[in-house]
Amino acid sequence: MTRLRKLELVTGLGTALLAVVVSLLMLKIDRDIAQHLERDFATLNEITVALVFFLIPGLVVAVGSYIHVVKRNGWGRLMIGAGSLFLIILFLVSLVALAWSPRLLSLLIVLLTVFSIFTGVISFVGKE
Repeated sequence: MTRLRKLELVTGLGTALLAVVVSLLMLKIDRDIAQHLERDFATLNEITVALVFFLIPGLVVAVGSYIHVVKRNGWGRLMIGAGSLFLIILFLVSLVALAWSPRLLSLLIVLLTVFSIFTGVISFVGKE
C-alpha cells in the first residue's frame, strides 16, 4: 500500500470520526438549548437529523475509502464521491446558518467537509 493510499484511508477514517463528533456535539447543543427554553427535547427527531445530515455521509466516505484502498474496488470511489458531494451541498446550503452556530460546531463542520474533499481528491490522484 502506497503512502497516498494510506493517506486516503486516514482521511476517510478522519471523516468518520469528525462525523461522529459533529453529530454528538449537535445533539448536546440542541439538548442544552431545549432545556434553556424549557421545551421538550425531541430525541428521535434530533438523532434522525444527525444521522441523515452528518453521520451517514461521513460513514459512507470512510467505508468508500476502505473499499477503495483495502479491497481495491472502484465502487469505493463512487461512495467517496457521493458522500463528499452530499456534505459539500449541505455545507453550501447551511453556510449562512454556520455564521450563527457555536464556533466549535462550525469549525468541525468545515473540517468534516474538508476531510471528505481531501479523501475524494486523494482517491483520484495517483495510480490505481
